[in-house]
Amino acid sequence: MNIVKQSTGNVVLTDTSGNILKAFVSVNALDVVSSNEIVIKYGFNQWTSIFADQIDNTQVEPAAAIPFNGDAYELATLLSSDFFFEVSGGGGGGTTSNFKYIKGNSISFLEANTVIAIRTFLLNEIIFYPIEVKQEVDITHIQLQVTSTAGASSRTIVGIYDNGTDGLPTNLLTSLEISTTTNSLFSDALPTPQTLSVGTYWVAVNTNISYSAYCLRSATLGSLQNTFVNIVSSDTGAGLNIYERYRLSYTYTGTLPATITSPLTLTVSDYANPFITFKIDY
Repeated sequence: MNIVKQSTGNVVLTDTSGNILKAFVSVNALDVVSSNEIVIKYGFNQWTSIFADQIDNTQVEPAAAIPFNGDAYELATLLSSDFFFEVSGGGGGGTTSNFKYIKGNSISFLEANTVIAIRTFLLNEIIFYPIEVKQEVDITHIQLQVTSTAGASSRTIVGIYDNGTDGLPTNLLTSLEISTTTNSLFSDALPTPQTLSVGTYWVAVNTNISYSAYCLRSATLGSLQNTFVNIVSSDTGAGLNIYERYRLSYTYTGTLPATITSPLTLTVSDYANPFITFKIDY
């Protein structure tokens, strides 16, 4: 697809044959959602997502089309400078201030090039892995996709910890126990939405039974990384980056420690992290 600013001043999204797919009218504003996605808002309460890897060319008529091959930050900078869109939050793209999570969406806090795999949850251990929150949000739901029936007694607890001064999970902010008894997507509401300011947090998962669920693996070496912090840039021999995460032996009790005081075990492997997503509001 191509983005074209016409000689009339209108901005349109066209296919490669020049057919208009979308015309953006009135005052437009754009938000960077991830490294691959921007949202263009136009008119009254209308918006369209544009994915950077789907844009082939940009053009300000009558000049010739210019090939585009970049990420959402570069596209936002180009649109705000050459196409005169207004960037929400100020700036020209490429900064975390331009992030805007879409209200009511399910957010995994990941960007492009994250591979989803199916792996087995570890029994009676808490797995901690970091997320980077780029805009203040209220977490309303915790979601988990189970891919094999775990059994009638299967329970899983998911929590969010803050990031201590030592760069490790410290204080439990919120948690939710999920009855992971069937092969399905669980989307359970927190008793009270949890506000997360911009910064680093740790997701913790603990279960009483081994079962399979979707997990996250890192991208191939040389690709863009996602928003996780503490990613180890070394090679397992299989051409994969490997995640840094922490483990704590902990017999499942239906609760998580309020404060992490026991030494954590660093696990460096491509085993993957549980695929926990969150529904957000703001």
